[in-house]
Amino acid sequence: FVDPAPGGRGVPVFTVEPEAPWVVIENDANTVTSGRQTVWVARPKPENVFQLRGDVRHKGGEPVDVAIHEPPLFAGRVLAHRLTQAGIQIGRPGGPEGTDAVRLVEPDEVLAKGRSLVVVRTSMHDVLRQCNTDSHNLYAEALIKRVGHQINNEPGSWATGAAVIRMLLSEKLGPDRAAHTRIADGSGMSRENRVSAATLVAWLREIERMDGVRDAMIDSLAVPGRGTLRSRFRSTELQNNVYAKSGYLNGVRSLSGYVIAPSGRTVIFAMLMNNIPAGSPNQNAKILLERCVDLADDWLAEREGTTANFGG
Repeated sequence: FVDPAPGGRGVPVFTVEPEAPWVVIENDANTVTSGRQTVWVARPKPENVFQLRGDVRHKGGEPVDVAIHEPPLFAGRVLAHRLTQAGIQIGRPGGPEGTDAVRLVEPDEVLAKGRSLVVVRTSMHDVLRQCNTDSHNLYAEALIKRVGHQINNEPGSWATGAAVIRMLLSEKLGPDRAAHTRIADGSGMSRENRVSAATLVAWLREIERMDGVRDAMIDSLAVPGRGTLRSRFRSTELQNNVYAKSGYLNGVRSLSGYVIAPSGRTVIFAMLMNNIPAGSPNQNAKILLERCVDLADDWLAEREGTTANFGG
């Protein structure tokens, strides 16, 4: 969280949530009194050393989210830091203590049996909302591994989860769709993933037909003004309800979901754009995707009250 420097001049002030005093943050940002707020965070190397950059004009703005290096290790250190603050010793006398005592488990390491102190359960509704509305990649990665474990009764992994998804694609959409879809992870961040817009539309159409699944899926998606769409569709006045999932990698933009009229008539859309140059073309691609949804919204509004049914 970044605020302008007191007095409107100098280096901005910031706080970090969760508190992580072992993380290095180099403050190269500036406080400004005019112009746009352009503050952002860079992580040049694969380590938890960040650079705060850009201009800070407004107080109490949106948090600047960053991707951290080695999330499991970071989570362990956050827990160790909180426990140490509460007076609980972490580590052993003569050895590393506090956050320094936290380490990653080796792949072949056998841990001594412990005692469960707390079990936290998250409802599937909350998991889907975190995946689709807020686009939290960790939830998606955990979900695909959980699916693999549930169906195959094997340790959860990308491979077992991907096998289950391909099985469902083959069962619901046909073996050809499954054969031409490549699943490398749960979040879609890997560039090894391959899926066509036609397959995405067919899958969304299948979900739309499934009682007990349709409502949960639609409720999990972002809408204009909420989640990953909180700043989207500001230049247009939609006449129907839009529920969608956006996607973004360097050079890639995507947007998929539903346009639903009050009567329930639905347009299903999926758009994937690759090899987009940086700069203005990237922003133009984002605008184009929104314009296509706007056209679908107009098309659906014009046909409300007719007996036509459109999907895809």
